[in-house]
Amino acid sequence: PAPLSISAFGIGTGVEARALLGEASRFKSGTRRLYCYSAIVAPLGLKEEFEHVWSLNGVPSAPIVLTVRGGRKEGFRTWSRRQIPANFTGKLSCEVRTRGGQILGKRTVKIQ
Repeated sequence: PAPLSISAFGIGTGVEARALLGEASRFKSGTRRLYCYSAIVAPLGLKEEFEHVWSLNGVPSAPIVLTVRGGRKEGFRTWSRRQIPANFTGKLSCEVRTRGGQILGKRTVKIQ
């Protein structure tokens, strides 16, 4: 398998010009949408699928399948977004996984 690594990873309130906005470890209840942003470093010529798997209080949702294209020194930038249920409080996580199940990274934030 090709070596993959994360060069940037976070959860925030938006993405603009391929950069994460509003990155934090805590968000207020009532936040309606958050973004999981990842930059994956891969060898030139590689085109590989990977997943963002969101979890609310430890309960995972269906994986969001994304494709990485290798060769960019800073990593291939991509993101997914998650609607947050009204009045939700607790922990929200995003894992970056290969399609084979290898976890490349995980971020957890609190919503209170």
